[in-house]
Amino acid sequence: MKKQLLLAAGFAAIMLFSCKKEEEPIPARFWPLAEGNQWTTTESYLWDVEGTSWTGSSQSTTNYKVEDTIRREDDVLLWPVIVDTSGTIISRTYYQVTEDSVYLYESKEVDAETTAVEPNNLAVGDEWDGNLALPITISDLQGFSTNFPGHFKVVGTQTVSDVPAGTFNCLVIRIDLKDNAGTTIDSAATQWRAEGVGIVKLSTDFETVYEVLGIPFSVEISGTSKLKSINFEVP
Repeated sequence: MKKQLLLAAGFAAIMLFSCKKEEEPIPARFWPLAEGNQWTTTESYLWDVEGTSWTGSSQSTTNYKVEDTIRREDDVLLWPVIVDTSGTIISRTYYQVTEDSVYLYESKEVDAETTAVEPNNLAVGDEWDGNLALPITISDLQGFSTNFPGHFKVVGTQTVSDVPAGTFNCLVIRIDLKDNAGTTIDSAATQWRAEGVGIVKLSTDFETVYEVLGIPFSVEISGTSKLKSINFEVP
């Protein structure tokens, strides 16, 4: 009898371990987080500093790839996404997905602080605070950052067909940015995001003020990022 009880307990433990091991990860509805997924974007931006010769443009191509998942020591599952240009890795972001939220980290360590948190199940009317980094560097303005804190709000839906990767049904997200002085720039950018695909398009067109040696300069920034290609099926 004792032997039968031990066998039963062992079988139950194996079943419990198997169920835990085969547990499916929670999907990120508006990010393409699956091992091996890759996508590419193209970017084109202009900037003009009023009253100066500091005017320029930039064009770039950025590649993204989802690496194998990582299980942290606290049992949190992370999706690493690497970003590279010209074959050189420029960043790696770790995504944690829950039923309600998507958390972004710059490190896989347990004590890493989140760089962004957004709703997982996005819908019209949802709002959150985040960050928008534009892929440009204005070298003439020393210390000028194109990484802006902002407020994101889903304002509607729209079909996007003017990107190289195809046609997508998207949520339209309005982004109000804060400049270096903390002044809010309403509707400074718009993002189009598709379920299972992520960011399909980003458009910016705004004016901000930056001071150099106490002298304020008006800076105009405009441009667009577009989804060029994906290697996965759209749900």
